[in-house]
Amino acid sequence: MLVNILPHTNKRLKIQLAQYLNKELFARYVEACRTAGAHFNTDLMTQEVEIERLGELVYQLLSNGFKVVVDDGVRALVDKKAAEVREMVGNAEAIASELKLRPYQAIGARWYASRNRALLGDEPGLGKTIQALCALDRNPVLVVCPQIAKANWALEIDKWLGVRFNHEVLAGRGSFRWPESGEIVITNFDILPKVPPKKHNLPSSAGKPQDNTTLVVDEAHYIKNSKAARSRSVRAISRVVRNSGGRVWLMTGTPLANKPPELWSILTAADLAIDAFGSWPNFVRLFGGVEINVPRPIILWPDGVTNKRTIHPSVPKMLERVMLRRLRQDVMSELPPREYKDIVVPLSSQTRRIADRVWSALKHHSEEQILRDFDLVGSEVVGILSAALRAIALDKVPSMMAIVKDYEEQEEPLVVVSDYRAPIEELGRRLGWRAILGGDDPGAREAAWRGFQAGTYGEEPARGLAMTIKAGGISITATRAAHMLMVDQSWNPSDNEQVISRLQRISQTRTVMVTRLIANHPIDQLKTKALTRKAAMIAGAGL
Repeated sequence: MLVNILPHTNKRLKIQLAQYLNKELFARYVEACRTAGAHFNTDLMTQEVEIERLGELVYQLLSNGFKVVVDDGVRALVDKKAAEVREMVGNAEAIASELKLRPYQAIGARWYASRNRALLGDEPGLGKTIQALCALDRNPVLVVCPQIAKANWALEIDKWLGVRFNHEVLAGRGSFRWPESGEIVITNFDILPKVPPKKHNLPSSAGKPQDNTTLVVDEAHYIKNSKAARSRSVRAISRVVRNSGGRVWLMTGTPLANKPPELWSILTAADLAIDAFGSWPNFVRLFGGVEINVPRPIILWPDGVTNKRTIHPSVPKMLERVMLRRLRQDVMSELPPREYKDIVVPLSSQTRRIADRVWSALKHHSEEQILRDFDLVGSEVVGILSAALRAIALDKVPSMMAIVKDYEEQEEPLVVVSDYRAPIEELGRRLGWRAILGGDDPGAREAAWRGFQAGTYGEEPARGLAMTIKAGGISITATRAAHMLMVDQSWNPSDNEQVISRLQRISQTRTVMVTRLIANHPIDQLKTKALTRKAAMIAGAGL
C-alpha cells in the first residue's frame, strides 16, 4: 500500500497511489486524505494538498497503514516554503517592534504571518486589526468587513501603515474589484459578488485575483449562517484566493456566537474545519450533538441544563490547530475587571397581562423543558415570547430614565444598550444624548461615538450614548464610560459580549460596571436563564 507524494505547483502537492486498492483500502485512503485536508483534482484525476498540510497528510496515511514516499522535489518546495515563512515572520516582527505593539499583539502578528489560512479569535478589544496589518507583506490585500467597519479599517491603515500601502474603500453594488500589489481594497459583505444557492463559484464578471493575494475577513461571525448569501460569497472568494496561492485570514472576537454549526460555517470559509476536526460527523460527536427525526433529521446540541450531553474536553486543543485566541484577563493584566449588577424592575398591570397571556401559551412546557429543548423548538419559543419581551422592554423605559437621571446628576458618562429600538430611540431624543441604531448613516454613527468619547456633541455636553446591541457591538470605542445599563439583552450571548467590550478595552482605566434591568416576570427571567445556558455551552468549547 504505497503512496507517493509529488510536487504539483510551488504551493500544492499531488498524491498518487502506486498500486490498485480494493474497496475497503481505497475508502481508508480517501478518508485519510480528506482528514488531512486534501481535495480531489479533476484535472489531475488524483488527490492534491497544500504544502503546509504535508505533515498532517503523512501522519494520516501512516496511521491508516500506508507506506509513504516523499519525492525529493517536495523536500525542495518545503525548504522554499520554510524560507518564505521565516521572511514573512521576520517582517512582522520588525513592524511590530517599530510600532511598539504589546507582546501578545506581536505574537499574533507573527502567528498570522506564518500561516496561509488562520482564524484570530482574540476577545473583543485586544486589537486584532493591528495584528493583521503588521503581518501583511506588499502583496495585494482584500479586506471584507461589515459596512460600518470600513471607515475604521481605512483609519487604522493610515494610522499604522502610512506609506506602506495605498487603500480604497469600495461602495455600492457592482463596485467589487481585486486589489493590486501594494494596495488594500476594503469592501463589505453586502456588496460582494452574488453566488446563487447551491453554487460554489464566483461569477465570471468578478475576475480573478493576482497570485498571492491576502483575503482578510473581519467580524467573521457575520458568515456564521452557512446558507446566507454573504457566506456563499465569502467562501467563493476564499476558494479563488487559495487556488491562486493566496492567504485567507479570518478574525472575530466571537468564534462561537450561538450554536456549534455556526463555528463550522466560519471555519469552512478558510477551509479550516477539516484541519481542526477532521470531518462533520466528528465535529458533531465532539460537540455532543445528537441526531433525531422530528419529522426530518435535525441535530440537538448540548443544552447547558443537564450533563447528559457535553462538549468533549479535547475541542479547545483541536481549535488551537487553526485558531489563536487570547482572553483579556490572560494578556492584559492591567485591563480593569468587569462587574455585574441586576436590578429587578416592576411591570405595569397592562404589560403584566400581556406577559401572562404569552406565558400561559407555554404552559404545556415546564421551564426546564423549554430550556433543555431550546435548540429543538428555538424559533417557536422565541416567536411566542417575542411579543411579550418587546412589551417588557418598552415598559422598562421609566426605570431606565430614572437611572439615567441619577447618572446625569452625578455627571457620570453612561452607555445604555437594548435589544429593542424603542428605549434607544427614546434616549436619542434627550438633551446630551445620541443614539446608534441599525441602518444609521456611517458618518452620523461615527460622529456619535467620537463625540461621546470627546465629551461633547457640538455645543452640548455628551452625557450618554444609547445603542441597540447589534448596531453598537462593532467598530465603536466608548471607554470614556465605565458604566453600562442593559435595558434588556440579546438572545445571542456573543452580541451582549461584543457590546460590553466597547467599554472594556485598551485605554479603559476603571472597573466596568454592567447593570442589567430584569423584569419581575418569569418570561424575562427565562431569557436570562437561556442566555446562561448558551454561555455555558460556549465556555465548554473554550471560547
